Order: sequence, then structure tokens, then C-alpha cells
Amino acid sequence: MSKILSQKKVVCPCCGSILSVRNRTGAPSTECECPKCGQTLAVNFIVAEADTAPVREGANTLLPDKGRWPVSPGRLQAGGITKELRPGRNIVGKQADTSRADIQFPLDDTGVSREHFDINVRQRTDGAFRVSVSPHKERISYTTVDGLPIQYGDEVLLREGSVIKAHHTRFVYTSKEQPQS
Repeated sequence: MSKILSQKKVVCPCCGSILSVRNRTGAPSTECECPKCGQTLAVNFIVAEADTAPVREGANTLLPDKGRWPVSPGRLQAGGITKELRPGRNIVGKQADTSRADIQFPLDDTGVSREHFDINVRQRTDGAFRVSVSPHKERISYTTVDGLPIQYGDEVLLREGSVIKAHHTRFVYTSKEQPQS
């Protein structure tokens, strides 16, 4: 099953600019021109909901770095606290009695909501994991991944050491096993 997105961020392969392309017609794909270098880009708005295939070069999902797929679901660290991720959807937010987040951090940052962003962990057929982040709700305030701003509907793949910044709080993703103390 798949769905058609109303907006998508793409990276220009020519100059590296990040473009936010709106799907005004509801079409499955369109072409746009990079305003910086003039390169014509083909944008595919169709997204498979159960995407477990490897992302190939040229796909429209933002890849912060080319590297190997994680071999464990990984963990998230903020404010000296480390939380383990689990396969599936992990809602991340500020600790509160009324929070429905799976992973809650005790934060004083008033700009981080109780359910701020999702980390989706999917196991691939080769045993590795595909780990991505997206804002939890449409009204969530400013969030970046490795310095790239993301909005509701975006999905950015995480790599070892990726930094998710929600308001003033930095969350660091790691997939490597930590040494036993």
C-alpha cells in the first residue's frame, strides 16, 4: 500500500541545495527546477507505507550520509540520559504525566513537546535496520536533523551520530554497541 505526499524535500544532485517541493495537483510525480543552479529535478511523491527495501542513490528520501545500515535499533541520548529504541514506531518527547510518548526525557526546555518526533525503526530483510525520524504532529515547532530543518510529512534517515535538535535540546542517535562497564 502506498500514499501520495502533499510536500517533499529533495536535495539537488548538482549543487546540494535542499528544496521543499509542494504537490499542488495531487499528482504522483512532478518536475521542478532548482532556483540556485537551474537543474531540472524529477520528484516522486509516492511513498510505500511498509518500505523495507534499501534506499538507492537518487531516491527522494533525504540521506544525511552514505554509510552502512545500523545493525541494532540503536539508542537516543539527551542531557546525559540514554534510552534504547525498539523496532517499530518510537514517539519521543518531554517527560510528563500526560505524555503518550514511548521514550520520555526529563527536560526543562519548554519548546520540546510531550510527543515531539517519531523515530521509526524497521528491520530489513538482510537483518540490518532502517532508522528514520519525522516530526510527530503538524504543529510541532522547529526541528532539525544534522542541521537540516524538517517538517511534518518529512522522513530523514539517521546515521551513526546523527543529531536531532528539538528547540534547544540536542538528541544524539547511536547504533553502535556501547562497551560494558
